[in-house]
Amino acid sequence: TMKDPSEFSYKFVPACPAGAAAFSGAAAMLALMSNPSLFERFSNLAHWILRSHTADILRGASVWGVFHGFAKLSIFALRSFDLVWSPRELLPLPEDSYAFDQLRQDHYARSARLAQAAEGHPHPQTRRLAAFLRGRADTVKERGVHSEFLVYVTAVGGLPFASYIQGFVRRALMVGLPALVMACMDREAFQQCEKVVPEVHADLYGKTAEI
Repeated sequence: TMKDPSEFSYKFVPACPAGAAAFSGAAAMLALMSNPSLFERFSNLAHWILRSHTADILRGASVWGVFHGFAKLSIFALRSFDLVWSPRELLPLPEDSYAFDQLRQDHYARSARLAQAAEGHPHPQTRRLAAFLRGRADTVKERGVHSEFLVYVTAVGGLPFASYIQGFVRRALMVGLPALVMACMDREAFQQCEKVVPEVHADLYGKTAEI
């Protein structure tokens, strides 16, 4: 499996040019049905592989043919990340849309709901997130904003993206986002996030931040 899609060009292609060419050709054909810009990218990739590894591809194709390419497709797979939250981890939403709008716009109702979740929700990470969001909502209210506030949510995982966390967090703090939730999809990203958030906050404001 591959943590970084760029590994395809410098790891997978040299290791199996015939399989890489077959993958690119199949991807180009699938892209014809969805996105012309993707077709051009995969088509150009297939031509580049054919030009760069002509002899290897001819040798592989002469022995295994198209089945060789399809077999090798199973080797190339992006590492999957589980971004599906269980309903047990989430707070139940009001069924009535009006009640939801009231909850979203009323600071006191929202704060009470988050406080209840922070103290009694069965999922520990949900309790931690609810406590964080309640604290941020109270901070925003102290600044004179009594209605809803924005929570910015992003996700990060794998190299090289985990190395960008420090710069991303620094910009978020400098801009003054009211709340930022970063879903770390692997241990490397989580450890990097835990490390840089207090460091960056201390560097900018002279004190550590709540993670």
